[in-house]
Amino acid sequence: MKAAHRIGLAVALAAAFGASAMAHAKLVGFTQPADAPGKIDLTFSEDIAGKLSGVAVTDTSGATLPASAMLDPHNAKHLAVTLRSPPKAGVYRVAWHAVASDDGHRTTGTFSFTVK
Repeated sequence: MKAAHRIGLAVALAAAFGASAMAHAKLVGFTQPADAPGKIDLTFSEDIAGKLSGVAVTDTSGATLPASAMLDPHNAKHLAVTLRSPPKAGVYRVAWHAVASDDGHRTTGTFSFTVK
């Protein structure tokens, strides 16, 4: 194999392995179970560290709703959020933070949901 091909192969392999090693947990979706109005399930692109990840839920006035977040014991990409009391009709904002299990990097984001 020519030196140029070996270098090209080495760069390609480093890029492929580097990309997977540097993957950060990103929110890929959330659901609100119809039968549990005080629950929100978040799904991430990578396994997350449950004790280092969580959410803050606020209403339109900026008041924080008491909530707890628990990592799914069977799937470390899922975080279940339970509000202490079911939310009233309105729009709510969720600010989330997640720490990827693999690389330890923290990512953050927000999304809104509506209760009718």
